[in-house]
Amino acid sequence: MADTALFAPGFKPLPYWWEKTPPPDFSEKPLPKRVDALVVGSGYTGLHAALQLARGGRSTLVVDAEAAGWGCSTRNGGQVSPSIKPAYAALAKSYGEERARRILEEGHRSLAWLGEFIRDEAIDCDFRVSGRFHAAHSPRLFEKLARLVRIPPPGIDVAAEFVPRREQAREIGSDAYHGGVVFTRHAALDP
Repeated sequence: MADTALFAPGFKPLPYWWEKTPPPDFSEKPLPKRVDALVVGSGYTGLHAALQLARGGRSTLVVDAEAAGWGCSTRNGGQVSPSIKPAYAALAKSYGEERARRILEEGHRSLAWLGEFIRDEAIDCDFRVSGRFHAAHSPRLFEKLARLVRIPPPGIDVAAEFVPRREQAREIGSDAYHGGVVFTRHAALDP
């Protein structure tokens, strides 16, 4: 555990959302002798796969090396974006421009799909498309972000607003960065 004297008063080493929704306690149980489908990993992807398999009539077991949802699915702060990594230039170099554009479009469709899934399943996770501020740690990074918005990948609408340094306090309450960009289609949820 980290030395808490290094952190601000009130620092807690556990995610704040665990106060409202503590992680489930799944005591170890004997494994069944046979299942139709074994899903390794209890994050968003694993649980969604298990849900679809079970709804398809398959006996399904989810296992994880840690507590349920221990990894990235509950530790990313609930950030959801349509972004794809690597960026367009790297994708185009590896797969060609048309395929790179289709990959990026899939990221945008996935965000819309997630919103529909949460609505249709009535999942109480405070999902909202509220935008996300990307701070520039240097003037050079600000220019890189600005270029991404001014010259988006072909056929991709990058919905974003420039935030110069003099106005960034309205977004983050600080002038420590060199401005940034608000990507307006990014979302958040309670992990």
